[in-house]
Amino acid sequence: MKPYLIALDMDGTLLKSDQTISYKTTSYLQNLAAQGHKIIIASGRPLRGILPYYQQLNLNTPVICYNGGVIYPQGNKDFPHYEKTFPKELIISLIEEIGLEYLDNIICESHHDIYLLHSDDSLDTFFNKKKMLVHIGEMKKILNEDCLMVCIKIKNPKHQNYVKEIVEKHEHIKLRFWSGKWLEISEIYYEDVNKGKALQEVMKYFSIPYERAIAFGDACNDLEMLKDVKYGFCMLNGEDEAKKAASYITECDNDDDGIVKALDKLFKEIE
Repeated sequence: MKPYLIALDMDGTLLKSDQTISYKTTSYLQNLAAQGHKIIIASGRPLRGILPYYQQLNLNTPVICYNGGVIYPQGNKDFPHYEKTFPKELIISLIEEIGLEYLDNIICESHHDIYLLHSDDSLDTFFNKKKMLVHIGEMKKILNEDCLMVCIKIKNPKHQNYVKEIVEKHEHIKLRFWSGKWLEISEIYYEDVNKGKALQEVMKYFSIPYERAIAFGDACNDLEMLKDVKYGFCMLNGEDEAKKAASYITECDNDDDGIVKALDKLFKEIE
């Protein structure tokens, strides 16, 4: 069988609800990689939140982080590092336009620094502060560089539409609301930056055509990735919008090795 590229979202997809990868899924993916298939992690997480799982799977492929905002070469040193940043002036302007009275917290980060309006240990699972320099305070006072990611916590859900309107007055800038455990987090993003576009660059690098590209996801930040491959799978536990964008829905969820069962069935059909 010719090599396939298999792109995997993490939270709600590759990871179980307890933030682990099952032994069965780990072994299955390691076996596929040993056969020459390209396993790609494509996540909204920063690299530090991906690496433990990347290493568990013994991968040597580029890593898509920040929902396509950064592609790290990792095991492919000649792969061109890519990143799209938010100018600090834009971040400060957006916050001033929204108004601090509507925001419970602001989370921005660069390669080595995290900027928070308030300290919040509940964010550590996703925004792991380990080995990062943390700054606390108003962005106009502490932010001194462009950032790779900008997220906000809106104080009251009834103000979500108001905040979204303010953010999206800026050309090519959008706001999306996360789901599941991170329901209270909203992400500011560029409308032309997504996992799908990042995945296309990885596919070109490995000379993998559309016909041999597979993707798994569960949420709105996976839509483009699910649409841009021949075999786009939304997890059984995924959001309705992701299910509509996908060509397939897994028969099992992320807590029941849904990826393994879907791939096993697909490869038997292909053969």
